[in-house]
Amino acid sequence: MKSERDLPRPKAPVSAYVLMLVTGLTLAAAVGLVAATVREGGDDRLLAFAVFAGTTAGPWLSVTWFVFVARHTVRPDPHRADNAESRWMTEATSSTFHDLVIACGVTLFLVSISGIEIGATAILVGILLVAAIDTAVRYRLLKRRAA
Repeated sequence: MKSERDLPRPKAPVSAYVLMLVTGLTLAAAVGLVAATVREGGDDRLLAFAVFAGTTAGPWLSVTWFVFVARHTVRPDPHRADNAESRWMTEATSSTFHDLVIACGVTLFLVSISGIEIGATAILVGILLVAAIDTAVRYRLLKRRAA
């Protein structure tokens, strides 16, 4: 009897790859165009377009790969719910959500009473960093406890 690993990997049609490339590069170009349009200093518009389109091309191509290609090439694990790693990640991310709500509330309180002005970019970067670090630490702890 053959296992899942012995089966040949399914292939996506060429049209899925073409659609992925066209959509991903179009979205990256749209980001570059928006950045070049709203950016102050008209001399650097082409440079702003190139930088923003170039830096967002990878993430956009990754997203469009998931949308157009992955459904043809990736076989979902039929026993995903039974995996320890899946349970650890679910527990880690749900606990991280609670930590973020508490951290945002405490930070909002401290910023409100102190009168400190913090930009939205700094706040969003902080939230992302706290979420990533918190999830990674919680996942490692759950993994270590299970070992």
